[in-house]
Amino acid sequence: ERSRGGSRYNVVRNVLNSQSKSYLDVLHKYCKTKLVSALQHDQWKVSPVSRHIQDLVGWLSETTTSFGEDGSPVLAQTETRRKSDVIECVVLEGGKFHLVPSLVVFVQTVSDLISYSHKVPQLTTEVTHRLIELFKIYNALSCSLILGAGAMDKAGLKSISAKHLAATAQAISFIKRVLPLVKANLMSKLVPLHKNILAPQFRSLGKDLGEHHGRLEAKLVKIMQDRLSANLGVLASMSKTWDEQWSTAEDGSVEYKPSQFARAVSKQLDVLKSALSFLLEEELESIFGQICEIYTANITSHFKDLEPGGDHWRGQLRADASAILETLNDLPVVEKDTSVLESFVATIV
Repeated sequence: ERSRGGSRYNVVRNVLNSQSKSYLDVLHKYCKTKLVSALQHDQWKVSPVSRHIQDLVGWLSETTTSFGEDGSPVLAQTETRRKSDVIECVVLEGGKFHLVPSLVVFVQTVSDLISYSHKVPQLTTEVTHRLIELFKIYNALSCSLILGAGAMDKAGLKSISAKHLAATAQAISFIKRVLPLVKANLMSKLVPLHKNILAPQFRSLGKDLGEHHGRLEAKLVKIMQDRLSANLGVLASMSKTWDEQWSTAEDGSVEYKPSQFARAVSKQLDVLKSALSFLLEEELESIFGQICEIYTANITSHFKDLEPGGDHWRGQLRADASAILETLNDLPVVEKDTSVLESFVATIV
């Protein structure tokens, strides 16, 4: 009797395991299809999100997670009341993230799979493999769509702008922060053998996300470097007209204003600063820190190489250098070094 009872138990257990795995396959396929579709149709514009997304992110970041009887996450507020609330950004580990639509879908799919792992803990290893795949899909496809310009074909974007690059950089930064939370949520439930197999995959994925984010930042810096080069290309010829543009007033005074060159440089920097305003402080520091260094060195070098002119020429040069220096000092960089340009301005007499 015991033998037959045990046999029946094993049969039932095997059937349940088989059905659970089959459902996981269906769930994962659904999540993957939904995520890919969201990525391909994304316009890569940050927008307000439901407060429910903040609840899910908060749930993911908790050291101990709470679940209802059905295995779904127990959130801080009742879902029915808070789903209608809209927030501008999601807070994760002290950082304020502005999300694109595909990132909202990513949070939902990750939460769904983690929730399932708590309903069926014996499938945690399988769930972890599938979650890693979702991270890889988001990283690879977003790279192809933005850095590879695939979104111009898939989503109908006319061009890949600095704002698109910034929105993608923030998305990658966000999922890079989510990754260790997912790892902590699941790894404690795995046997040592499976931990040893999956740990290198998490490390490799974290490295890939970091490299992708670095490429997005580098692309933003390169755009501004190219714009500066275009402006500097006409500086020499433009400067030859400075003496002719100004006339001295009767009292001998002249009010010099920034030239077209200085106005273009300052405007482009201000436009970028506005476009990237939603990024994290550390992202702004990194991007504008590099830009500030490049602009300071190149502009100062080109100013020094200009063919000297008369009093009006020097007055215009001082006005341009001072205007650009003011713009550079106003960039969101805590530790900037514009001393080379400052010293140059001081030498113009």
